[in-house]
Amino acid sequence: MRLFAVDISNYRGERQTSAFLKFISPERKQKILKYRMEKDVHRSLISELLLRYLIINETKMINDDINFAYTDFGKPYLLNNQNNFLFNISHSGDLVTCATDDQTIGVDVEKVEDISLEIAYNYFSNIEKNELQKEENKIDKFFKLWTGKESYLKAIGLGLSVPLNSFSIRDGSSYNYVNHNNEIWMIKNYQIKAISRHWYQISICSKSTSFPNSITEVNLKTLLQFFRES
Repeated sequence: MRLFAVDISNYRGERQTSAFLKFISPERKQKILKYRMEKDVHRSLISELLLRYLIINETKMINDDINFAYTDFGKPYLLNNQNNFLFNISHSGDLVTCATDDQTIGVDVEKVEDISLEIAYNYFSNIEKNELQKEENKIDKFFKLWTGKESYLKAIGLGLSVPLNSFSIRDGSSYNYVNHNNEIWMIKNYQIKAISRHWYQISICSKSTSFPNSITEVNLKTLLQFFRES
């Protein structure tokens, strides 16, 4: 299991977008360019390139042979996946993340900022609400719970068809966990600071406990150079 992150704080706009678009499929290019917000274009494009970069390095597939399909709930997966390469992607603000493994995995990242904790009362379970009330640093606890819940939903691949308040993130001795529908999923939290000096909370969810000790950072220059040379 590995966790990767790309900081897009220094993304150079249209010039860099034009350079990166050459390395993705026409279908994905068309979909990405439909976004109205420039930042959404950047995040989606770098998500695609990071994933392709990892697949090429891990499976030795060539870029032109990489194709994806989607489950009924919209979770992407790699076609012709002979190496059992499983992944999940998340992005927020200036950070794009991707978790990879040979087992089902989910990841969520959120920019840590002041928010109304009323959200917790709408979407958290009673157990989580009680845990949040006990915490001195409620914002930090909120984002650990929120990203944990999102990473679990992304791991099981059912999206918001599962109500957020129907399960609880519980504190464990080494990792947090979810015990839901007679299955136990483990969750590990990470934090990272972007070039913009904002903090981000990341959670990975898996049935395995072979979580990475750290985040592997990949920069934009490395991605562009890799695809130009491949």
